[in-house]
Amino acid sequence: MSLRRWQAYLFPGAAESDDGFRRQIQRLGATGLQVAGGVTIGTTLFLTVGRFFVQPEPETLRLRLIEAAVMFALGSLNFLFASWPKTARRARAIAVCSSLVGAATLILFSLLITAVAPSYEDFIPSLVTLVLLVSVAAYPLRPGQSFAMGVAMCVIYTTETSFIHRTLYLGSGPVRTNLLFIMMLSVLAAGLSGLLYRQRYLSYVSYERSLQAAEELREAQTRAMIAEQSITIAQIAAALSHEMNNPLGALKSSVDTLLLLTARQATAPPEDHCRLVRLQSDLRKAAQESIDRLSRIVTRMQRFSNLDQAEVQAADLNQLVEDAVALHRANLPERVTIETQFAILPRLECRPSQLSSVFHGIIAHALRAIGEASGLVRATSILVSNGIDVIIDHDGPPLRQEQLTSLFDPGFQVTGDRIASGNWGMFGFRRMVREHGGEITVQSPLPENEKRQGTRFRIHLPLRTAVSGA
Repeated sequence: MSLRRWQAYLFPGAAESDDGFRRQIQRLGATGLQVAGGVTIGTTLFLTVGRFFVQPEPETLRLRLIEAAVMFALGSLNFLFASWPKTARRARAIAVCSSLVGAATLILFSLLITAVAPSYEDFIPSLVTLVLLVSVAAYPLRPGQSFAMGVAMCVIYTTETSFIHRTLYLGSGPVRTNLLFIMMLSVLAAGLSGLLYRQRYLSYVSYERSLQAAEELREAQTRAMIAEQSITIAQIAAALSHEMNNPLGALKSSVDTLLLLTARQATAPPEDHCRLVRLQSDLRKAAQESIDRLSRIVTRMQRFSNLDQAEVQAADLNQLVEDAVALHRANLPERVTIETQFAILPRLECRPSQLSSVFHGIIAHALRAIGEASGLVRATSILVSNGIDVIIDHDGPPLRQEQLTSLFDPGFQVTGDRIASGNWGMFGFRRMVREHGGEITVQSPLPENEKRQGTRFRIHLPLRTAVSGA
């Protein structure tokens, strides 16, 4: 292991220069206080009750109960400090102090009990071990802090044993083997703390990187979906402009002719007035038909506009599908036919703009699948027991198995030196349908009883469901 890696393990204080990691250490410190408090209370109760049944020793009962009360109070203080915001921010320092107080208490009462049971002095190393290991496991201590705490426990042990031996003549004073054991334990605790601290830091770094990667992926998905949506809007705009050309041309011609007839009527002989009036009436009727057609196109445009809005309202699915079909019929080649067959449907609470985008996109996918060949696209609506099914199928080439399994998986396609998004439109369509509580299923090829090849998209929408995000 290189020197730099040793430094990263043994002197990791620089890691807390990261605000996020420092806040995480503070949270772990507060949690550790609660854990240590629970361990202190639970262990104290268990040992107190266990000693009473296993080794009653009535002459030491009073001291043991006082010791248990002090440790119980110390564990309760840990819980209190962990739940109080002002002290929770300094949980690690409080934890070290609490551990030292706990160790001092256990050593003191073990020495006092030796007046009746001298063997209790032998338990001191195990008590120090318990306190130190619980501290290392529960608190996010740096190696230096763990080592300093172990050294402090050596000092506490030396001070208390010397004082009690000289004043009360209890115990045998500091035992060198115990001091050596505690110092060795301090080194071990420092090593374990370094390992745990490093693992916490690496886990934090890994988590931050995964969040960053997820955010970058989400942004990439958003950009790809916006690009796909822009293509859809461009196709809609092209279809609408093509569809508007005919009524606009007819309207312009009617208005120009009306103006010409009006000017001619002023100078025409009386016998031509009736004919000119009939012509004007026919032209006004043609102009009105063109205006009505333009009005329907504008209404259709309003249904398709603002595809990113999430307004929930009652809508007629048949009308949404018919609008999508009408946009494609505007510039449909003669070799391709689109048929519709609608059942009587109740109005559905939905986001009409999103479902319009779904229907338009799937019909566009069907037309692309047919390609340059002749073919049929059929759009059907069915009222089923648990909702509404909109079925869009075509008799173009069926999907291959690998295409079928990855149809809704977003990704990127590399063509030469260009990278393009792939399946993001279908991914977005499925997400929109699922936000309505529904599902898109694909069947390719069509069943044998259809007597034709092709692919079928079934969009199922439940009648009564809350639209996600509404």
